[in-house]
Amino acid sequence: MIYDGIVTYAVTKELNNKIISGRIEKISMPSNLEIDIYIYAGQKYILKIDCNPSSAKIYLSKEKKTSPLVPPTFCMVLRKHLEGSKITGISQYMLDRIIQIDFETFSEMKDKQRKSLIIELMGKHSNCIFVDSDNNIIDSLKHITPNISSVRTVLPNLKYTYPITKNNFLETSVSDYLNAIANTKDQTISISNYLISAYNGFSKAFISNILSSVNINIDTDINTLNQDQYIDIYINIQNAIKSIDNSRFCIDSESKYLVFNTDCTTSINDFLDTYYTNLEKQNTLMQLKNTLIKQINISKKRLISKLKNAEDNLKECSKMDTYKIFGELLSANLYRLKEKTDSITVQNYYNANQDITIPLDKKLTPSQNSQKYFKKYAKLKNTYSYSLPEKEKLQNEIEYIDSIIYSIESCNNTNDIIDIQTELIHQKYIKSNEKRKQKQNTEKQDIKEKLEKHTFEGYTIYVGKNNLQNEYIAHKLGKDNDMWLHVQKAPGSHVIIQNSTNIAIPENVIEYAATIAASHSKLKNDSKVNIDYCNVKYVKKHPSNKPGLVTYTNFSTITVKPM
Repeated sequence: MIYDGIVTYAVTKELNNKIISGRIEKISMPSNLEIDIYIYAGQKYILKIDCNPSSAKIYLSKEKKTSPLVPPTFCMVLRKHLEGSKITGISQYMLDRIIQIDFETFSEMKDKQRKSLIIELMGKHSNCIFVDSDNNIIDSLKHITPNISSVRTVLPNLKYTYPITKNNFLETSVSDYLNAIANTKDQTISISNYLISAYNGFSKAFISNILSSVNINIDTDINTLNQDQYIDIYINIQNAIKSIDNSRFCIDSESKYLVFNTDCTTSINDFLDTYYTNLEKQNTLMQLKNTLIKQINISKKRLISKLKNAEDNLKECSKMDTYKIFGELLSANLYRLKEKTDSITVQNYYNANQDITIPLDKKLTPSQNSQKYFKKYAKLKNTYSYSLPEKEKLQNEIEYIDSIIYSIESCNNTNDIIDIQTELIHQKYIKSNEKRKQKQNTEKQDIKEKLEKHTFEGYTIYVGKNNLQNEYIAHKLGKDNDMWLHVQKAPGSHVIIQNSTNIAIPENVIEYAATIAASHSKLKNDSKVNIDYCNVKYVKKHPSNKPGLVTYTNFSTITVKPM
């Protein structure tokens, strides 16, 4: 969503219709750059002011956010001066992304006073400045010292000055507009870049919309256009702004920008609330996913290192039988070793009496050389007895972690992520953050309600979205005659087809469930995927006892194309 001066203009118009004369009930700051103002104006509203550099905006919302126990200083200042006050005016400055909200407050002597919040939604320069009736700064969200900016200082007790801006199109006549184009030094600049650089509040999205309405390409140089075309652009910009005044505009669902001169009942604030609420949920989900994957990859990296050591040990153990044979052959030929030598060739009675050369240590006696090989054999035998099950254990653990990573990547809501986080804490892959621990709800949501559910040809199909759900599907929900499906040799969801009869499940139902299993696996982008399936009674918990890991027998395989 492009939040430019035109969108700011539309928001300002709607704020005037909805919250003018509203009373300020409460002010909070969910973060250091966000301000929530709770207003009653016939009904309750939350005015959200966000000065984050990447998402500066202002709009009305229904979404409440939790605030820190200790509010920031700026929040305390606003509470002191504005709680209980009345909104008397909302205006936009020169069609730019600057909104001023005026409040009627009372002094300690009960005299009426005007104080204002000036919200500057300007990328990394975004700020919220609180001023008195003489435009003296009381405080600001960000303090801008001369060291930070030599152009404009924003500090308490200084006079507020507006940022340096461009021209206001609303105050530009046709003749001034045409003269400015004619006097432009760079006549090869595109018409879109010229308008954006010359006037406040114009974004590429807005200008593209205007130029397309008059059939002019956005990259067209200004020196190739004639006066009639310039005037057409001017008129269409004026008409677009008038359509906002007359509430004749919509928001395009694809471009997420305004469409002008059309009848629509869409509220700009309602759209922004829905859009930014969903966007924030997506960002929160992505942050949770990235954090968990980063944490679990640390464990995976450590396990891979241990697995390499185990494999190296097993590779070394491949020589242990040779050391045993060397020891036995040396013991059988001690009588031949009268002088110290670096090797001896003897007949290997384990291999049809073929000659074999055995390396020797000159510093050791023949008997000591023999014992040296027996000790090497014994050591490697012990290493082998430890490393072989250790390798299998590590491989199972890495397989489990891969299934966790797949589950995290497949999550589409925070509840599923929290389930996985709980599982990882239980399995001791990550630590619980005691400082953020909240009161847990004693009534846990039934896992079955969280499962993805499909129906096909009268059969019910359940899909697990994480290992806890997979565990539930395979060992609690599934009955002996139900059909269990899973992608072959890759992480994926467990799928079951419920079968309450003794009649075999039709092939087309199995194929449909197999496509679901393929689509809920790491191989979902492959053209063909092998899916194993068997009755639930043949699915057993894995010896490692890790959630979601199973062993299965008596299975068949079907090859399908993911949905």
